[in-house]
Amino acid sequence: DVPKKVIITPSPLPRTSQTIQGSIILSRLDIVDNKLMAKLALDATSPQGEVMEMILWTDPDLLTTQPYAHEATLPIVDRDFVFVIFKDNQGNMSQIYATATYPFMQKGSLAE
Repeated sequence: DVPKKVIITPSPLPRTSQTIQGSIILSRLDIVDNKLMAKLALDATSPQGEVMEMILWTDPDLLTTQPYAHEATLPIVDRDFVFVIFKDNQGNMSQIYATATYPFMQKGSLAE
């Protein structure tokens, strides 16, 4: 007997487009209600559509999808980076953009 050929077809995923250009910058860290909070400056453009959503995270198990905005605040818990993916109204997704938190987390870097 000859084994039958098996073809595995992956489920469709949103298109990843290098045409969505974006950036994420850590503006500042603040302590709010005993939690370390990162204030982020974000920017994204898509020539194929309007940027509508962004997915922000520090922990891959705790993704946060929210409407696109130029500013966002996210809790930081023992993580060195904040990541973002932008999505436009055509279903295109950007590459992953990241910013480091560790330069701000060194002793004396938070406002007294």
